[in-house]
Amino acid sequence: MKIKKFHAKTFSVVLKMVKKELGPDAVILSSEQLKENMVEVVAAVDYEGINLSEPLGAAEKPTDLSELKSEVERLKEALVQMKKSGYEMKLPDKKLRILKLLLKRSVKEEFALRLCEKAGNAESLLNVLTEEIKTMDALSAKKAVMLIGPTGVGKTSTLAKLASQAIRSGKRIAIITLDTYRIGAVEQLRFFARILG
Repeated sequence: MKIKKFHAKTFSVVLKMVKKELGPDAVILSSEQLKENMVEVVAAVDYEGINLSEPLGAAEKPTDLSELKSEVERLKEALVQMKKSGYEMKLPDKKLRILKLLLKRSVKEEFALRLCEKAGNAESLLNVLTEEIKTMDALSAKKAVMLIGPTGVGKTSTLAKLASQAIRSGKRIAIITLDTYRIGAVEQLRFFARILG
């Protein structure tokens, strides 16, 4: 078994270091916030593995029932700690709830951790998100605006709104689509273009 301490400014950076050096089978043994901007994580990985072809010797029997109960409790606690990942051990409940919500919404773990580290609560999360997400004024684009994204996120609706704003600003527009996969996509854009003039 190889055990190693890692230090970094954030949990996400430490977790990357652990995965890079010890691999995906590494287990977080402990984590601690040392300073305001320093995190320590102790991680381990077992290189030997378990050889199931050789029988294991019998476990020592505890001498009395109280010893057995304390051993069971110790094992339960060890299992609970093993289930927790590094950020769950150290993040306060509010931030952990925000993190789990972001992960459930398919936000990349690295980005979700960065947001949680910056946000103190749900209200400040909105401010952090506003800072993190880069925006631009689409009408200030000199040549073209391209909308890319998965099905159903509102690209066509956004295109119609942008085109409408551009026409109201006196700009000439052309709408071009590469969406020949979705049934009626071209007709829908043609319809929007006719409405806009």
